[in-house]
Amino acid sequence: MKQPEMRPPPPGEVDLWWIGPASRRPGSAVLGPEERARLARLTDPAARAAFARRRGALRSILADYTGRPPASLAYRTTPAGRPELPGGPAFSLSSAGEWALLAVGAEPELGVDLEQTGQGRDFRAVARRFLPGLVLPEDAAGAGAGAGAGAGAGRTEDGPRRTDDGPGFAGHLTPGQGAEAAFLVAWTEYEARLKAAGAGLGAVPERARGWPVLRLWAPVGYTAALVSARPSVVTVRPGPAAQPTGRPATAAARSAGRPAGVAALPRTGG
Repeated sequence: MKQPEMRPPPPGEVDLWWIGPASRRPGSAVLGPEERARLARLTDPAARAAFARRRGALRSILADYTGRPPASLAYRTTPAGRPELPGGPAFSLSSAGEWALLAVGAEPELGVDLEQTGQGRDFRAVARRFLPGLVLPEDAAGAGAGAGAGAGAGRTEDGPRRTDDGPGFAGHLTPGQGAEAAFLVAWTEYEARLKAAGAGLGAVPERARGWPVLRLWAPVGYTAALVSARPSVVTVRPGPAAQPTGRPATAAARSAGRPAGVAALPRTGG
């Protein structure tokens, strides 16, 4: 085993990697047997290329932290379906479209989610099932109009809000967002909380509802969120993994008084 090329993040720190179309990390050459089998089942060329790119980059980046050859890394899967690397750092990987987002930390309570807009999903139906406390922008007027006095709890003049605590959703929505954009803000937080808690789709475990969430800069048309069990310093890693134009987290870094590429995970949550 060679010396690791990178220091794994200590407790209280998280490294964030963007893996995009211009990634120069190894692809299918370093995949394990199960990943190769999954790749072989994909028939769409773009889906095959994206899968090989993100899974190859994941192995390459984790190899830099552990000093092991990328192809030798052997994952194990939790009952909830979360992959782990025995003897390596904790990580969370999410992908959408041409991009993937990887968070690496010392503590297992770590989750990241990335979503792409305009995918034709019935997001209102998904919100009703999994985020029942969420009021989307076009819903706000109707929520206050037909239900009589006191029924305007979900109504705002400048954007969406919650009507109740819902399934662990913090409800930090930006005024003026469209319905799908507001849904994706809520959904990425919801998924990131579930991943951080090691849980499948359903109600967010009680212990994870107050964990801090960080909204991440993302490529145009994408929404991303990061959740960890405690406030952390997040470093956006440069290099061959490739970042989206605009350097995610730069604005958050400046507002926190830190160098570009470094952001504090704020004390906000559910």
